[in-house]
Amino acid sequence: MQFEETSSGGTYGYELQESSPIINFIVTATSLFIMIFLSQLDCCRVVKEFETIINKCYNFYSMSEEDTTPLYLPHWIHLSNAQQGWANLSQLCPRPWRYSSPEELNNLPLWAQHHIYDGGGYVLDLGYDKPTAIRMMEGVKDKNWIDRRTRVVLLEFQFLNLNTNLMSIVTYHYEVLPFGFGLTYEKIDTIKMLDFQNLSYSFYVACQLLFMLVLLLYVLILLVRLYRQGCEFFKRIWNWIDVAQVMSAFLAIVFYIIKTKFMHDSIQEVQKNPFVTVSFQLAIFWTDVENTALSLALFIATFKILHFIRLNPHVQILAWTIVTARHDIFSFCALFGILFVAHAHFAYLAFGKSVFSFSSIPRSLASEFELSLGKTVHFVETNDVNRVLSSLFTASFMLTLAVLLVNIFVSILDINLHDVKEDDEKVQEASTMGKFIEKFLFGFNRKTEEENTQK
Repeated sequence: MQFEETSSGGTYGYELQESSPIINFIVTATSLFIMIFLSQLDCCRVVKEFETIINKCYNFYSMSEEDTTPLYLPHWIHLSNAQQGWANLSQLCPRPWRYSSPEELNNLPLWAQHHIYDGGGYVLDLGYDKPTAIRMMEGVKDKNWIDRRTRVVLLEFQFLNLNTNLMSIVTYHYEVLPFGFGLTYEKIDTIKMLDFQNLSYSFYVACQLLFMLVLLLYVLILLVRLYRQGCEFFKRIWNWIDVAQVMSAFLAIVFYIIKTKFMHDSIQEVQKNPFVTVSFQLAIFWTDVENTALSLALFIATFKILHFIRLNPHVQILAWTIVTARHDIFSFCALFGILFVAHAHFAYLAFGKSVFSFSSIPRSLASEFELSLGKTVHFVETNDVNRVLSSLFTASFMLTLAVLLVNIFVSILDINLHDVKEDDEKVQEASTMGKFIEKFLFGFNRKTEEENTQK
């Protein structure tokens, strides 16, 4: 376990209770460690007019103003020039009072709710058991390790489920603003650990090889098309779409190799020394990048499938229906937007001071969108603040969006669908296109069946 800090004197009072849910989790979990990251910030200057009232002020976090002093004595006492030459500095300045750079921790910048924090800070190792964690915390608590200059505390631990070969990296952020407001934010990332002795791994490798083979074949097809079309190849938009799909698939393979390398290196460090600070942030980063590349390739493939499906007569009728109803749909969108923003303002005014999900208009809009998709955690949070207003807001929002507006949208499409079906020219065109596709795809087989029937 480890503890690291990113900070900006004063003291925060904090206690590590025996019944802490995190500590209880440490007891039952295996193969984990905890880190808290803080960074020190230089104090800002007090305005001259307030110097008789205020002797210190504290600024917001900034990477450029982050305190990266290599060594401190306990209680954040600066070392003199003569003291910096002492041979026993490692004993006088324990690990929590020594700055660790992002390169030493193999960390990337941390994106929390208010700021993006540098990956370096002051680290405190908590060990692997509850008594050790409590002893380490009590040791730095009396020395004001977390003080008024602290801007973020990052608690991180990992644990591995050997039954499913899944490793979860859990990160808790506690951000502190200069005026004392504290905000928590959690992030959980899960990475699949491959078991090289499992049969499923062989199937996974076979799928990877098949993916690479299909990618190589597609590259050859593009090269042949480029050879035949010449400069005309670059004038067709669908060729560029194919190139984007190939590039995204190729990048996904490259990112997978990089992710595997960083994951292997981190595991090797843990195996060499289980008590050393090991970060999996680089492996998480490249996992996210790999997923992004695969998502882009999948999106392009889906877009191409939809491009071909447009020839289906039912899809053509649906497209004509939407075009015919465009004015009604625009009016519906305006009504939808007014009601959506109105509910966001209501939630912001009613729950903004107590519920983070509705603490601003953009967050209220995002929370409303999640609520419309079925996420009920926001209702639980608002219900703890005011049960009456929470029930009124939720019922009004769900009734307005899920019942009223959805029925209006379906009614608009239904009315215009009847108008399109009454247009014989469009129906005939869609039917002709459908017969052409049917003949193109199944005509040869049907002709062969008719000849066999005649014989």
